[in-house]
This record gives sequence, C-alpha cells and structure tokens, in this order.
Amino acid sequence: MKLKNSHRKSTLINFAIAFLIRELLASWTGHPWDFEVWVRVGKHVALGGNPYTILQYDPLISFSPYKEMESIAYPPLAAYLFAASYLIYTSLNIYNRFIYYFIIKQSMIFSDLITGVMLYKYCKSDVAYLLWLYNPFGILISSVWGAIDPISILFLFTSLILLLRRRHLLSGASLGIATAVKGLPIILLPAIILHSIKESKCNAAVKILLGFTSTFSLSILIPFIINNWSWNGFYNSSIYQVSLPVYGGISPLLVLEYIKEKIPPILHNVVSILWLLVILAYYITLLTNSKELINSMLMTTTLFMMSRTFVSEPILLYLIFFAIADYSLHKSALSLRRAISLSILGLINLTTNNTLLIRFAAPISTYAFNTDIFLNNTAPMATIRLALREAFALLLFQDMLAIVFDEEPLLYKVSHALRRTKYKTLSAYSLFFVSALALGLGLDLTVIGMITDWRHVLNNRYFLGWNLLSVYHLYLALFYISWIITITALRNGDMIIKVKTFLNLLIIAIFAAGLALPLFQYFRGEHILNGNRLLLIGNLTIDDRMFFVLAISSISTLPGISGLDKLISEPYFKYRK
Repeated sequence: MKLKNSHRKSTLINFAIAFLIRELLASWTGHPWDFEVWVRVGKHVALGGNPYTILQYDPLISFSPYKEMESIAYPPLAAYLFAASYLIYTSLNIYNRFIYYFIIKQSMIFSDLITGVMLYKYCKSDVAYLLWLYNPFGILISSVWGAIDPISILFLFTSLILLLRRRHLLSGASLGIATAVKGLPIILLPAIILHSIKESKCNAAVKILLGFTSTFSLSILIPFIINNWSWNGFYNSSIYQVSLPVYGGISPLLVLEYIKEKIPPILHNVVSILWLLVILAYYITLLTNSKELINSMLMTTTLFMMSRTFVSEPILLYLIFFAIADYSLHKSALSLRRAISLSILGLINLTTNNTLLIRFAAPISTYAFNTDIFLNNTAPMATIRLALREAFALLLFQDMLAIVFDEEPLLYKVSHALRRTKYKTLSAYSLFFVSALALGLGLDLTVIGMITDWRHVLNNRYFLGWNLLSVYHLYLALFYISWIITITALRNGDMIIKVKTFLNLLIIAIFAAGLALPLFQYFRGEHILNGNRLLLIGNLTIDDRMFFVLAISSISTLPGISGLDKLISEPYFKYRK
C-alpha cells in the first residue's frame, strides 16, 4: 500500500511540475505569425466578425507589427475557442494583453496534460506519460508556440479509446471534433474505417462515418448558418490546405522554395499534390494488408509529412504521439527509440527553423521579432539558415524512412555506427575534410588571383569547347575523384566497406566545397552568398546560394551511407520481398 501511495504521489508531482513548466512559459511567448493570428481572430470573432477575412493590427492586443494578416485556415471551431478566450479575458476587467495570451494558451496546455493523464491511465506505462509530459518538443509546441495541435491530438486519442471500447458513433464524433480543430486527422479516417470493417464488419464503419460526418459538418454549417457568413474565405483557406504554393517548414522539399519560379507549372502542380497520391496508394495497400490501427495511422501521417511541400513543425507531434502509444501497447523498444529520436530531431528542426527560438520571445520584445526577421532575410545568414534547415529536414526524412521500413530510428543508427567506427577511422575522415577544404580553397584563391584578363579566360575555347575556367573546374573535380578512388583502393575491407568509404569521402569533399565558397568570397572581398551566378562547366551555372545549400545539406546523407551494408545485404532483400 505504501508503495502504491508513493507511486501515486510521485505521479501527481510529475504532473504538477509539467503543468508549472508550461504555465511559466505561456504568457510571454508565442509564434509571431500563428499565435498572433489566434490573438486577432479571437477578438474579431468575439465581436461578431467572420473569421475568414483579413485581420488588422490591433494595438491593444497585437504583438506582431504586421498591419494585415490572413486568418485561420481551419474550420470555425478553433476561432470560437479563441473567441471564448477573449470573452473570458474581457470579463476579468484587467486589460493586459499578456493575460489574454495566457488564457488562449490554456486550451493547448490542458489538452497536452490531459493527453498525459490518458496515457497514464489507459496505457499503464510510466515511461509513456513521462516521455509525453517532459518532452521539450511538445512543451515548445503547446505552451511556447501556442499551436492547436495538442487539442486535436487529445480528441484523436479519445476517438481511439472509444473505438477500442466499441463506442463507434462516439469515436467518429470525437474524430470529427479533432478534424474540426485542425484538418490533419481527416487523412486518418480511411485507415480507421478500413480497420473497423475488418474488426467489426460494416456496421461499425457506418457508425464511425456517421459520427464523424455529422460532428464535422455541423461544426462548420452551424456557425455559417447562424451568422450568415460568406463561404468564399473558408473555401479559399480549404483549397490552400490541399494544394500549397510554397515549400518549407520541415519538408525535405523546402529547398525548392529557392527555385520555385523556375519549376514548370505542371510539375509544380504534381509536386503540390504528391502527398495525396502517396496516401491514396497506401490506402490501397491497407485493403489487402492487415496492419494494427496505431501502425497504420503512424504510417499515414509519416507518408503525408514525407511527401508534402510544406509541413509545419507541430505536425511532428502526431508522429511522436503514435510512437509513444505504440510503445504503450506493445512495450516495444523500437517504438520507444522511435519516439525519442523523433523528439530530438524535431527539437533540432524546431530550433533551426525558428532562428534559435528567438522569434518566440516576440510578445515581450520587438528586438526579438526584428532580429528574427533580419536574420531570416539578410545575406549570408538567410542562406546559412536555409542550408541548416535543409540538412536537418533531410535527417528527419531519413528517420521517417526508418518508420516506413520498420527499421531502427536514425539517431540510434548513428550511435551504433559511431560505436563500431574506430577512432583512427574518424581521425582519417577528419584529416581528409581539413585537407580537402584547405587544398580547394588554396587552389581557388591562387588560380583566380593569377587571372588578369577575365575576357580572355571566359571567351576563348580550350578543351571540348570550354573556356579556361570550365577546364580548371573539370580538372579540379577529376583530381578530387582520383584522390578519393586512390584512398578507397588502399582501404582494407570487403567491397561494401570500400563503397561506403568512397561515398563518405565524396560527400565530405562536396561539403568541404560548399564551406569553401563563402570563405573564398570573404577572402576575395566579395559579397558572401548574395545571389551571384557561379560558372561550373561549359554553360552550366548555379546561384551561389543554391550551391551552398545543396553542398552543405549533402552531409545529411552520411547516416544513410552508414547503413548501406544492411541495404544491399541478401537477407534484407529477402525480408522486403
């Protein structure tokens, strides 16, 4: 009995600490766009306005200086939630905007904590609820960013519990609320329907669909009918969610933002709906392959994130939740590692994308807001940030690939690879990197410094009809490749080890070339990563910013190369077949 009471007491302490951490961060932080939208739309709707309109700056409540902002891109339930927050705020008769921010955050914070309570109660796992409560990524999303995803996840979790209890109508209704808060859970509906048909026949699926459709539809129709709102704004926001014209967030495709003007319209349209095609293909596989519901929901969300052109960081919280839930059900070490790896990589991506989290201090500091804008839009910091964002997004992409192929998560692969790698090997790779960087930079500075007649160098043709600068680049590339091939040939080990060595050295050389570029421009007194065109070979040119981003982000492929031996091994292919 004492042991049970002690455990209960420690559990209450953990929840109290988690609650306190979130509340201490709630009033003075917020995303300068998303949370500012919540702030403005709350007052706008509380005063009787249509949320699907342009929101104006309000000096009494605004902290972001944007004169106009687009409103929410979700059903109106979220707008009513923020409106209720504003009404509570005004009823206090204490007009301080930080109190308003604090009140808005409560729905996210309590949803976050209740999800933890439900993990504790239904999953019977201390690890599960503690990993959720003290997850830095989750804390930042709910109480710092002020994202509404924790609310959606709470109702999604409720829907799953009701489904397990065979309360199908209520399960569908809860899923409808989750989707009405934020539209993402709608991609999970087909997986739930297919699971219900296999488990409980069509009757259960019909009830789920009825509960979902009625709840979701009414959450949209009732506000529009009662308030006589125009449907144009809602239609435009819904279309925006389905086919985005931008690339970014933590999507592996975010690098295309730099060159989207050069993408043919038809290709752009195909890429924009790629996520829909990928998910539809997965739904088809569910018709014949029997998978556990949590696993199929994890896979659906993973495929969505991997193939969409824009993925907001809070969406990763769904993957972390599914991984924790899967661990709770099966006590699988793989699922636990998956949740930890996703959390760490999510935190790294969140920190990089949001300029070391500076922007979240915007509610209390205009300096934080202006610093964020300056760093994000000024050369060379904007390009350096993009390169880091792309590199970390590609690492996260590999972690999601590990989910698709049911493998060890990325960080554990890297950890195992480093433990197997000898110190001598790591030192050799480091020496190669330093040598490649110094040699490439030294040659470029020397050769370019020797040129006194650029017209002669660029206009006269020498080898294969190329100018002298192109020939220099060709010979420099051949030199590096020959160097790498020589090292690979002298490397002890079987063919797989040699292939991995060659690819590792090649990536390190590309990374060194990317790092050498801004150093070269600095020593030459030129503008650093300012959009200059670089001549490569022949008529092939590239923006110096794009070259830097691609070269630096190439380093993210090293973890994938470390697992190459498993990829090409015979047992692996037998398993996949």
